[in-house]
Amino acid sequence: MSRHDILLRSQFERIIEGDRVGQALISFYEKLPEENYRRALYILSIIYPIKLNVGDDEFKFIFYIMSQKKFLRQQTISDFVRSINVIEFTETQKSVLRELIKKNNDIIITQCTFELDCLLTRVSASSNQFRNSNGYLPENS
Repeated sequence: MSRHDILLRSQFERIIEGDRVGQALISFYEKLPEENYRRALYILSIIYPIKLNVGDDEFKFIFYIMSQKKFLRQQTISDFVRSINVIEFTETQKSVLRELIKKNNDIIITQCTFELDCLLTRVSASSNQFRNSNGYLPENS
């Protein structure tokens, strides 16, 4: 790991240990120079998330990353998508993520396929709409 990577990791660890993690991460990424996006997404993906459930504040950060084309075009978005695959999203969060992925699918798919498939499976597991569109019957049929 380079000195820059160690510094990034240290900054992320301090943010994650603090309060209002989501807002702090958004602020960090908004101030980050564009040439550092790729590496910052990778480094964050190594240590984030630290819990299985995220509140609204942290979900706003996930929404922020998954809705910004400048991040979705980064090669390391696949690392970020893989890292958030461990989160147990609420039904509302799943719905929002499904819509985000649908809206930005053409961009996301260029950088991650397997990771995106895994995330889609997790956020669509209870969605009858998803199941029906893939030829499966709803569980209560």
